[in-house]
Formats: sequence, C-alpha cells, structure tokens
Amino acid sequence: MSEYGYTPLSEPFDVLGFDFYQDVERKSSSITVECTASGDIHGIVLWMAYQMNDDPDSIVSESVVAAPYLKQAAFVTRSPPTVQTGTKMVFDADFNEKEGEMSFDLSMA
Repeated sequence: MSEYGYTPLSEPFDVLGFDFYQDVERKSSSITVECTASGDIHGIVLWMAYQMNDDPDSIVSESVVAAPYLKQAAFVTRSPPTVQTGTKMVFDADFNEKEGEMSFDLSMA
C-alpha cells in the first residue's frame, strides 16, 4: 500500500490467528473497531504476521509500511461508507478451510 495514497481510519487490528502446528479448521471472528479519523472507507488492507516459535519477539510481519516486494491484500467495499472519528465498525471474517477461502463483511455498530 505504500505506493498508493491512503488515510488510515483506524489502528491496525487482528482478524484471525492460525496455529500451523495443528490442523487448520474453520475460523470466524467479529471485531468492533473504533475509527480514529473521518473519511470514506474504500477498503481494508490485510497483511500477515508470522510468529516462527514461542518467542513473541520472533514475529515477521508484512505491515502497511513494508517493503514493496512483500504481498498484501485488500477487502474493497462496494459502496464506500463515510465515517467520523469515533464511529464504531464491525468487521466479520470467516475462513473456510475446505475451500481455502476467506470472506469479509463490514457494517456500522
């Protein structure tokens, strides 16, 4: 995302976590996030953080400000909602392990 102009409307938040030492099963989450700025939500940027062992300091992350060769994804909204600072959003995520697909939904709290 560093090559595109954007304004973050919230702090980063965790969506789903996976333990690859175990069989990956279906996972869902519902996160309420407070907007820290006003604007139109055109999309939500996703990236991965990998913890390679039991040491939390060993996390390898593809963050928003990562090098351009690292991969990211974006959940793009169909009709960009306008939010104000303090607006609460609900972000629902679902991972279907059989299909290997993730689905997302964004709504206002």
